[in-house]
Amino acid sequence: MYRMRDVKLCLQNVYGEIYYIDDKFLAHLDDFEGHPYFYQRDIITIRVVSRAEHEGGTAANGIAKDSQEIMNCSVYMQKNFDPSMLDRETYASYDSAGAHGRPYRPE
Repeated sequence: MYRMRDVKLCLQNVYGEIYYIDDKFLAHLDDFEGHPYFYQRDIITIRVVSRAEHEGGTAANGIAKDSQEIMNCSVYMQKNFDPSMLDRETYASYDSAGAHGRPYRPE
């Protein structure tokens, strides 16, 4: 599972997906993520980019797109962690089946 840590001035883009959910599903996610004890839900401001822009390509119509759409999204971040974790490799986008050879294994 991809773990986001709340680190000021750690400037790395993180790519993911945006979902609109209702309050019932939000409560389910809070429970799943251990909010507020393990991860804390926060609201951050993001810049929305298309998948093509993220992959360095062009939008579906063949025109390069530089999105300026800004929105606020909820994210779960780990705020209390061992600082030595910051020395570990980071991923801007994590896929369990990725080339890194580190599949997600729930403990």
